[in-house]
Amino acid sequence: MFESADKEKIFDWKVALEKTSYGERFYTFSTILDEIGDKTFRHDYYYYNASSLRAEMLKLYPKDSERMPGVEEPSLFLEDMYNYYLRIVSSEQEQMLWLENFMRFLEGLSNKEAFDVFKKHPQIIEDILLQYLALAKIFLDGRESDLWDIDNVYKATTTLAADTELYRNYLFKPLLLFVQSPVFAYLSKKHTDTIICFIIPDYTDIDTAVKIYVELTE
Repeated sequence: MFESADKEKIFDWKVALEKTSYGERFYTFSTILDEIGDKTFRHDYYYYNASSLRAEMLKLYPKDSERMPGVEEPSLFLEDMYNYYLRIVSSEQEQMLWLENFMRFLEGLSNKEAFDVFKKHPQIIEDILLQYLALAKIFLDGRESDLWDIDNVYKATTTLAADTELYRNYLFKPLLLFVQSPVFAYLSKKHTDTIICFIIPDYTDIDTAVKIYVELTE
């Protein structure tokens, strides 16, 4: 799907990444995304291309107080990213990673932004939640190695062995952030009940799932 970029351009992008602090990476990724087209390159065991850059930008979308002029406002950003996700992202591991990052994006919105995003895109938010729960069940009930490799979708590494319990908790962390987010307050009791029924009885042994249950029932 992606072809290797030319050597000179790859060097320029690697230099830009090395000069970028963590807090500035969203903007560097945005610049590279504007230039990369259908090309790809590897740096520090990570593959950069149009899909991986967008996935990282979802996770790193700046908070309102830190956002520079010119950054797409949250509702448009979500719409653009979700449309790309529907068109391009296909493997279950890649979908799971994107859904986790959608939840991290929603968790970082201000109350005002959350209201605006939900008002404009209630169906997208519901779809993200329901797709997340459906895929999470596949990974939690499936092969351990598939669960380990979600985070390796865009990495040039493979997890040979891992603490499965740690990864089971890690899979629930974005959902915990989501139910604590201002966006979740606009969802109905139906969605709360759906999450509770997802957790009970199958995943009550997972600590982060218990935290989510407490968050929803307090």
